Amino acid sequence: MIVDTTVMPKNISFPTDSKLQNRSRIRLVKLAKKHSVTLRQNYNHEAKDLLVKINNYLHAKQMKRAKRSMKRMKVILGRVIRDCERKISNNDVLKELFKEELQNGSSFLFSQSNRQKNLQSS
Repeated sequence: MIVDTTVMPKNISFPTDSKLQNRSRIRLVKLAKKHSVTLRQNYNHEAKDLLVKINNYLHAKQMKRAKRSMKRMKVILGRVIRDCERKISNNDVLKELFKEELQNGSSFLFSQSNRQKNLQSS
C-alpha cells in the first residue's frame, strides 16, 4: 500500500471585522450605483488604504494604531449607511431593495467584538 501524504498549503483568509465592514461598504456602494442612487462619497480609495494599514499594524503588533484605523473604517461604513438611508427614504421600492444590505451593514456597525480582554490577577 502506497500512501501519499503531500500537504499543499492553502491561502486561507479569515473574515476579520475590518474586512467584513469593508465588504459591506462595497456592496452598498455597488447597489447604489446599480440603482442610480448618487452617494455623497463612496470612500473607495480611503477604505482600501485603511484595510492595508490595519493588516500591517496588526502584523507588527501596533494595536493602538490598528484600533484607530479600525475605528475609522467603522465611521466610513456608518457614513455610507446613513447616506444610503437618506437617499432612499422617499422611495419604497429602493427601501425594499436596500433592506437586506442595510441590515447587514448595521449589524457589522453595532456588533461587539468577541475578543476578551486580558485579565490580570490583582
